[in-house]
Amino acid sequence: NFLYNCSMKKLLVILLFFPFLVFSQDLNDWFPKKNVKDSGTKIALIIGNADYTVVNKLINPINDAKLIHRSLQELEFDKIVFKKDLKYNEMMKLFREYYDLQSSYNFSFIYYAGHGVQDEQGNSYLLPVDFKADNKLEESAISVRELLLLFSKEENKNLFVFDACRENYDTGMPQPDIKEPVNIKIGFSTSYGYVAYDHPELDNSVYTSVLAKALKNTDLTIYQILQSTWNQVYIKTHHKQSPAAHFGYLLDNDYLK
Repeated sequence: NFLYNCSMKKLLVILLFFPFLVFSQDLNDWFPKKNVKDSGTKIALIIGNADYTVVNKLINPINDAKLIHRSLQELEFDKIVFKKDLKYNEMMKLFREYYDLQSSYNFSFIYYAGHGVQDEQGNSYLLPVDFKADNKLEESAISVRELLLLFSKEENKNLFVFDACRENYDTGMPQPDIKEPVNIKIGFSTSYGYVAYDHPELDNSVYTSVLAKALKNTDLTIYQILQSTWNQVYIKTHHKQSPAAHFGYLLDNDYLK
């Protein structure tokens, strides 16, 4: 099983939403939408999963999450929710609470570091720390596709960043069928179908360390931050890791300052 053979961070996205016992297709039943908006406010959710109980433990995610937390504090985010080493039920509960919370803000930033995989349709999942290799993904991991579908219904703008693998959990590697939400910009630490490296000899992953530096440059737009991060990671890893960014055309000219 590749989860045991690679000591790397795994995704992308990104990410999610099946209720605890009943996996409803009607997301609005589980995430009621609020319409209250505060002008110019920014909120973030940061998750670092590293202490896995069955699949291999990771070194960087907690430090990565802390680094992004500090970076967003410097950017004067109004509210930051920081969590680490979450089990499946805890992640589900947290995302439900955050979805309700963020709808009162104009801009939302979700950051995840930890294991991640793709299914045979190419859909990405974030893995809770109690994930087992023989579990069904749709019943025990967080679907990025569902997260995108959910947040695309919001009126606010969203940036999702996933420092995790996008390696295949099963056979085949088709492109997922996801409508491109214009209000969500999503950054992956690696390309479709590839791994993101965990670096035991370093405090942080290459992707997050580069991203954190780019975030400090308040003269860059969100698009430029992700593009700069892509370039630096590709160079620093000697072309072994190639990040990606998708969707979110409304955010291309937005700033985080």
